[in-house]
Amino acid sequence: GYLLMEVGEGQSTAVEALFAQVASVSEVQTKLDLNGVPRVVVARISSS
Repeated sequence: GYLLMEVGEGQSTAVEALFAQVASVSEVQTKLDLNGVPRVVVARISSS
């Protein structure tokens, strides 16, 4: 499955780093809003 987290300006890097520490997360992407600001961090969760 996927976990999507909306973040405020300047928070995406910290959220990506947290997701990277979770063993069940296999992929992390950041999506930009219409103004080009990182807005949503998407983590793909692997089933155990």
